[in-house]
Amino acid sequence: MQLRQRKKTSTIMEHGASRTTRLPSALFRQPGDRLLWREVKFTHKEEGGPGHFEYTFDFLFAPITRLGSTVRFAGPPFAVEVMTASTRGGGLTEHLWDALQCKAPRPLKGEIDSPYTPNYRQVFGRMLSQFFVKCEALERWGGRAFWLLQDELLEYIEESTNFSREKFHGAEGPGTFIVYTMEDAGEEYRLKHLETITGPTRPNPEDSSQAFMTDMVGAGYVPSLDALEEMLLIRPRAKAATNFRDFVW
Repeated sequence: MQLRQRKKTSTIMEHGASRTTRLPSALFRQPGDRLLWREVKFTHKEEGGPGHFEYTFDFLFAPITRLGSTVRFAGPPFAVEVMTASTRGGGLTEHLWDALQCKAPRPLKGEIDSPYTPNYRQVFGRMLSQFFVKCEALERWGGRAFWLLQDELLEYIEESTNFSREKFHGAEGPGTFIVYTMEDAGEEYRLKHLETITGPTRPNPEDSSQAFMTDMVGAGYVPSLDALEEMLLIRPRAKAATNFRDFVW
């Protein structure tokens, strides 16, 4: 499957070597060197305080500049989070027994011809536990977190919560969903961009003395951008991706 949109060529540096790849044009407006990290776990303890930050990012992109023998950020970082669907059938269910007994796939609820169905609730719960913190953290660092998800998941969220995508068309805020749908292309399915949704994540505590239960899912302590730069570039604990494949957008 290929994601086809306008292409923009940039250079990604990998351990001192360079290679050409195509990056989403929405991420960076100016040409230059970029660094990509994947599966970045960033753990940081607030100095002299109780704050603790521990999250893993699917992908982090950042423009860089070389200052002599050192490499530093030349702009804010951006995160890309890909919400892949897990499936039911991992426990002792009729779906698992079907697979173990090599039974032919059969319709489930009259809709899906497969012994395994997407576990929307699990995927939504996994996303919800990190969505607000990552969006708000990237906003404080001057960048943005992009969440890639399929239209089926977004429809499930609308059906089971008070969320409505219509309220966020043209809205401003750090929350960003890039929604794709599947197109039947004969022998394969292709991803097609459906819509992009942006908006605020939650009420700003500074604007109201009212506390909300959503505070438990929002960003409390967020390390400084300098701390992220030190972890990635100055005293790296996470390596730039060495097996990154070209994205065709």
